[in-house]
Amino acid sequence: MKIIITESQRNNVIERLLKSTIPNIIDVKFKDIPVSAWDGGSEPKKFTRTVISIIVDPGNVFEGNLYNVKGESYSYMTLKQTIGETLDKVLSINVSEFMSPYQYEVYIVNTKRV
Repeated sequence: MKIIITESQRNNVIERLLKSTIPNIIDVKFKDIPVSAWDGGSEPKKFTRTVISIIVDPGNVFEGNLYNVKGESYSYMTLKQTIGETLDKVLSINVSEFMSPYQYEVYIVNTKRV
């Protein structure tokens, strides 16, 4: 049985999954961009790729600190890998696959608590 969901519903599911799995994500944004890729044919294949922009606070990711990486805290690459694995395992979104309709970017924004 197939379930049809709208783009906004899909984005809400992705955002809730990331925010509940990865602590201290500040925001998740989505943007669709047109992409062309050659897969061996004579004409490029055109499709739309959804870019998932994830904004995190570097001082509070995984209760560690991306500026002061220790054995028990996480590095930027570990954070990116964890996000990619979460998307793949839970939602079957393989962002590393060739011509994947998804891509993600992690932005580190330092926040000040007042």
